[in-house]
Amino acid sequence: MRGALSSGDPWWVGELIEEAGRGRSGLEILAIEAALARDEDAAAAIAAWEKDHPDEAGREAAAAWWARSGRVDQIERLLSTAGGLPLWRARVALWRKQPAAARAALAGLPDSPEVRCLTAVAAVLDGDLETAEPLLRGLLDGATSAEAWSWLSTVLRKQGRFDEAVRAADSASIASTAFNLIARLERELSIACQRSAGAPVQSRWRLQRLFRSVTPRGGGHRTIGDLEHAALLYPLGLEPNEAVFVLDQVIDRFAGNRSANLTTTDGEQLTTYHVPIDPRFLGARIQRVLWTRGPEAVRRLYRDLEPTVNSDPLFLIYAGEVELWLGEYDRAASIFDRALASDRSTKWAWIGLGASAMLQGDLAGAQRTWEEGLRINRVAGPTLFVYRGECYRRQGDRARAREDLDVALREKPHRLSARINLALLTGESDALQRVEADCRRLMPVLMATLSGGPAQKLEQVLVAMRGNRSSSEWHISYHLWDRVWGRAE
Repeated sequence: MRGALSSGDPWWVGELIEEAGRGRSGLEILAIEAALARDEDAAAAIAAWEKDHPDEAGREAAAAWWARSGRVDQIERLLSTAGGLPLWRARVALWRKQPAAARAALAGLPDSPEVRCLTAVAAVLDGDLETAEPLLRGLLDGATSAEAWSWLSTVLRKQGRFDEAVRAADSASIASTAFNLIARLERELSIACQRSAGAPVQSRWRLQRLFRSVTPRGGGHRTIGDLEHAALLYPLGLEPNEAVFVLDQVIDRFAGNRSANLTTTDGEQLTTYHVPIDPRFLGARIQRVLWTRGPEAVRRLYRDLEPTVNSDPLFLIYAGEVELWLGEYDRAASIFDRALASDRSTKWAWIGLGASAMLQGDLAGAQRTWEEGLRINRVAGPTLFVYRGECYRRQGDRARAREDLDVALREKPHRLSARINLALLTGESDALQRVEADCRRLMPVLMATLSGGPAQKLEQVLVAMRGNRSSSEWHISYHLWDRVWGRAE
């Protein structure tokens, strides 16, 4: 059960616990963890745990679960009814934007990653970015990595290092086990600042007023209404026509909280800000079930959970992407058509629909589909460049293939399929051998079954990968011996 949970399949854990008997001793922690990972209400189970485990370790675990449940009132109750829990006292103080109180709670505690992380957060809230940055950089590979990356993005943005801030925000999203709204906001804000020619912090509010008055919706400077997650910001009082620069104020309202369960503060009172289920994040999470239980379990979960996000097209595209991975191109096209019927501007649905055509040999039809998608969206999604680059290569248009594949690798250097296609396009011996070595590292069993020279083997790898052109090496899949395999660990 722990393996299923750590592999990203809390739904299976729930089924296994039901089979074993929910009241069975030793399963309480797994049941709570799995319920929270499924975004279900675990309040009764946490309260029961608290009653049965009144010691410091038990209350520490309960506080963490209450935080994941968005129940800051329960954390405050724990802190007010007993002593101890210094880390939680420091964390709540930071959520209230009280760095001095946080440092007092941390005083005398032995060194640990969490102590260093909270110390760094206190430094950021005090404006001491030079102290905070090295502390955060020392935490990027451990248990606090998601929080460290999020705060590092803030530090870099405040220092005007916008390129680095965007990359840090992306790393925060990748490292997070739950939807990370702050990372998305930091990314958007850093991009906006970068596009305004590195406007200094003190000038952003003047620029905001200027942009709001002279820039039409859809113009050169984005507004809140243009953001993918705009609907999550309206409960905070933002308006669709406000310039993206106002996100600086929004992020400041969350004070020292960079968890998945956010709170706003007036300096004393904490108010839970409930982030709704994000359709894209849920859709991407379900893909991981492919590695724990296989294709039919993935399909069933997509069907069962689709109503929870009202058949959002940004959820459907992940179901369609899995069908591309599985080589079920007609089934994939049907899902992408459903997404486009709901919202014609769903960028990835156009990409996937074109990929479905390309992978069935309709190269011209794929290009027409992508052209239509670009007429509607005007901006290409990064995955388009690897699919379209491969399509151009197969059509013999070497110049356009090279241009697209170069863009694909510039945006996502780890995208194996783009490296394969570029090596096949250039035909350079060194490049072919390097990519063949990458394939042996990631797919040793598959590579052992292939024959021919490097170019022939790489073509066979693309066939085995079916429609999987993922940017992450952890999402690589291939077909061998009538089953789907993932990358080697």
